[in-house]
Amino acid sequence: MALFKPFFYKEFLKSFRNYTFYILLILFSFFGFSNPIIAKLMPEIFKLAESDLGGITLVLPEPTALDSWMQFFSNISTQLGLFILMFSSIFTIELSSGSIITMLTKGMPRHLIITSKFAFLVVVWTIMYYLTFFITYFYTPLLLTATLDNQLIMSFFPYFYGILLISISLWGGVITKSSIGSIVFPLLYTMLMSALSFISLPKDFIPAVLSRDSILLLTNEVSLSHFTIPTIATFFIIIFFIGTAIAIFNKQHI
Repeated sequence: MALFKPFFYKEFLKSFRNYTFYILLILFSFFGFSNPIIAKLMPEIFKLAESDLGGITLVLPEPTALDSWMQFFSNISTQLGLFILMFSSIFTIELSSGSIITMLTKGMPRHLIITSKFAFLVVVWTIMYYLTFFITYFYTPLLLTATLDNQLIMSFFPYFYGILLISISLWGGVITKSSIGSIVFPLLYTMLMSALSFISLPKDFIPAVLSRDSILLLTNEVSLSHFTIPTIATFFIIIFFIGTAIAIFNKQHI
């Protein structure tokens, strides 16, 4: 733990110095405010588009709070992609510069390098994700009608799925020793989950359920038990990717 803390804080300091943390704060705040605003303005946007539809008149219902949360969910994949992209070199940049060798020669255990970086990414993801969530949560009632339940409970599942993709990103960076691997492997995993969703048997048990079906909690179309198995599966998959990343890094020649 004595070695973990300074390395963990070093990641934060580095993210402040290269402005990554501040850029993400701005971007995720923007998404938080844009969710209810876009939902509120959507009927007006479609009205402006009517002239391009050959005179077809679109009749849209009055936007509600549910539209804001649907916008929230539609933006999560973009936000997660930006997050992974911004931190895709968190492992490889120190590997290429040789600073990891310096840390190892000073007695830093290899597993702490992986776990401290993963812990840092989870903390930053938590801050950014719930920044967007709470901006949307408090701003939506000011612009839109209807009262919804379960928003806070609902928010956990896409958040946890995001941690899974972050673990895959870090794993990809370790096994390929490149930032490209950190980007490509989460993308490949997402494509695999999309393919599995077309198969009837496992589609209700795969981790993608956490992201795909969370909105259904707001409309009471599913219960919390619907997420039990996917949540447990996601937890063990995260452990698998971080564990194998540590095992692979322990054997790598640097």
